[in-house]
Amino acid sequence: RELLAGGFDLGAHARAMLEDALRECRSLPDANSRAWALRRSLDVVGRGGASGAFAAYDRQSPAKGDGGGILLHDFRSNAGLRLTSSVVNDTVMGGRSQSQVRSTAEGSVFEGEVTRRGGGGFASVRFEPSDPGAFAEALRAGSALVFNVRCTRGCAAWKVSLIERSGGFFGGGGTQWQSDFNASGGQVRVPYSALQPTRYGKVVGALGLPAGSLGNISSFGFMLSFLTADGKDSREFQEGPFVLTIMSVEVC
Repeated sequence: RELLAGGFDLGAHARAMLEDALRECRSLPDANSRAWALRRSLDVVGRGGASGAFAAYDRQSPAKGDGGGILLHDFRSNAGLRLTSSVVNDTVMGGRSQSQVRSTAEGSVFEGEVTRRGGGGFASVRFEPSDPGAFAEALRAGSALVFNVRCTRGCAAWKVSLIERSGGFFGGGGTQWQSDFNASGGQVRVPYSALQPTRYGKVVGALGLPAGSLGNISSFGFMLSFLTADGKDSREFQEGPFVLTIMSVEVC
């Protein structure tokens, strides 16, 4: 608030980002999540300086998806919210799985090899919107995730995740709201009520993502794991190479 009211030459884009962060904080459940929401915005402002070099930041309005819902992202046309992708593999706990994500005309291709060697057994991809406010607005506009993905190699038993922001090391301490699905092809609909809260593969609460937690979601993603969403050993899990093509994700 002092930055916004103190006459600093922030520039319009930086000012809009900080105002969005303050609005977002009003819906977050605790002081820790509010602090990290502000920290993320301040880090971006700090990297951009006070000269107004924030052309990459524009308040985004949700668009309509092919399924009639609010589009998060179409990975074929690059429409929707701007995203940053990252992979999180079992190497963070000593495992040996490996993966990468790349953009193609068919969609975002997540590929690699998953193995139980080294005590691991999972690989995941995450997509973090650059505009947290627009992301929260889109999530609140519906009650389910609807996505088009296709597994063309390896295990077809996957999990979809909505990941809460966290101050934990490597960003891994936040709750992951997960649900199992089959990625053989076609449109998949997962209601918020079917998402299981987990941390490090263990269930930490009751089934169903509450509306009050939507503002604390920082990213969405997909995971191939030896564990199901409810923390049990998956009977369908297969080690080996995998390829998952992600075409679109929306909220309905």
